Amino acid sequence: MYRFSSVCIFVSPELQLKRTVIEQDQTGCIKNFIYLDEQYMEPANTLFVDGIISTQIVSLKLALLPKERDELNQQIQYIELNKDITGIPDVNKMKPFAFDFGTENIDEINEILLTISPKLKSLNIFDLIGGSVYYPSKIAGKPAEPALNNHAKLLVWENIDLPNKKITQKTRIRALTISEHEVQKQ
Repeated sequence: MYRFSSVCIFVSPELQLKRTVIEQDQTGCIKNFIYLDEQYMEPANTLFVDGIISTQIVSLKLALLPKERDELNQQIQYIELNKDITGIPDVNKMKPFAFDFGTENIDEINEILLTISPKLKSLNIFDLIGGSVYYPSKIAGKPAEPALNNHAKLLVWENIDLPNKKITQKTRIRALTISEHEVQKQ
């Protein structure tokens, strides 16, 4: 089993788990959530990462047909995040929103983040993660939350201004890998 923990684990826009370890088997299937407040000691072989753990980013541009994306605007606010974006519109809390990087490739997403992070400075980091991970997953029919017995590619959002819940110029995303966990055990 592989165990990961961080400042918080993003489950949904309404729920972020703190002081929690997420446990996966070698296939990426989530087998357990260990709540540290209920333990006498921290579980062995837990890799702590500095950032926010989430499941993978979903691009609706890749998951849906153009006609389906056009129909989305009746239900959600669909916002494409690309290098040409001039700013983020006010996020209406009455209507869910989906941010779309147009890719699910982490290196490409990080390039886009590097360019547009100053334009995202007013956005709450949990809104950004929810709009990039949670709502697009639900719309695409994929698991939106890390849940028991679901396979999940886990990401860590690093270099966050966590006290202010904001993205920074240095914010990057990376995949949590089993090989990274193995290196830490040695």
